[in-house]
Amino acid sequence: MLSKRNHYSFTLVELLITVIIIGILVGIGISYYVNIVPKAKAAKAKHAITLITEAEKMHRMDTGSYRAVPPGTINGRIGAGVTGMNLAALDNDTDFNYSVTAAGRIKAINPVAIGGCAAGTEIRFEISTGVLTVPSCYR
Repeated sequence: MLSKRNHYSFTLVELLITVIIIGILVGIGISYYVNIVPKAKAAKAKHAITLITEAEKMHRMDTGSYRAVPPGTINGRIGAGVTGMNLAALDNDTDFNYSVTAAGRIKAINPVAIGGCAAGTEIRFEISTGVLTVPSCYR
């Protein structure tokens, strides 16, 4: 005698609906990720600017002026002059190049496009006024 077994399988419609739902969720996740990356990188640049600002303020208290620092030399020019401050990570940052003018303007310039921000977009901070300028593409 043949035994009667219940075989349950998914229909093509059920599988199609599942694939569509997964596709929608992936699309939402990717769009969220694409929008959050520039914000996170801008937050990192703001933190670096804060570190540079503190080092420059200490230097100004000692000498009466800010140091002009070209990109890639932040640690050697600023970090080495401040006890306990190591800014080597800023010189090796691949997202931004940091520089300081003698007038006390700190710039974080992205060498490559980040999200909607074109290469060369800069975040600026004026030490004397405390004004931070962040382009809208980073918000």
